[in-house]
Amino acid sequence: MLKGIIFDCDGTIIPTLERQESWFRFYSKRNNQPWRFNCFDDFKEFYNDRVSRPGNVQNVYDELSLPCDMSDKSHPVWPAYEQFNSENPLELYPGMRQALDDIMALSSGLVLGLNTSNSMRSIKGSLVEGGIISYFKHIITSDTLREKSPDGDCEPLKKPNTFSIELMLGVLGTEPEETLHVGDTIADLRASHGVHGNRSLLTVGACYGYEGSEILSKGYGGLRFDELVDDASGLVAVVKKFL
Repeated sequence: MLKGIIFDCDGTIIPTLERQESWFRFYSKRNNQPWRFNCFDDFKEFYNDRVSRPGNVQNVYDELSLPCDMSDKSHPVWPAYEQFNSENPLELYPGMRQALDDIMALSSGLVLGLNTSNSMRSIKGSLVEGGIISYFKHIITSDTLREKSPDGDCEPLKKPNTFSIELMLGVLGTEPEETLHVGDTIADLRASHGVHGNRSLLTVGACYGYEGSEILSKGYGGLRFDELVDDASGLVAVVKKFL
């Protein structure tokens, strides 16, 4: 019986690419660089292509002539990004608030957690504006992982590492087999397996998110999502199935 649900944030609850487009538009203006894209789809095509190459998002900064060193966590771009997100919260995915309301109404015993690679500062505004921050019993962020890391480096502990999932299971008080993990990337899928040795969570791929249905449907090696959904409302039917 399903007892807990762990949600990813960006690309699952909050639109990832919309967040990135808004940030890069702002950062370009701040650095007196022209905005070269005519529409969101132009930016999306450019962004997805560049992050798929070696160097990942650093390529985006470089080609837009924007100051950034992704390997330097003391670079000014990081506090600027967090400040921007905190002051410019994004709306939730369409239907997300209603889906969470419906999910909570299905069972009073369900506990929800939010597990994100971003900082609390960068996501809190969106969660508060969306009226859903109180739905989550616990929220794990990059701040949490940084505190748990022996050397203060949170990167090795982020998904697909199972560390944050195992940490969340402990906080929620649920077992892997009775916990649903909702995410929009293959990293989310991988982090759901090999938990506490060789155990696995139930998994749902949010095809409306960052990587999309083409990538998520292929899985990773022998791993596949248990369910795939095309929008927020589809999450309700999946939760009903596992209760």
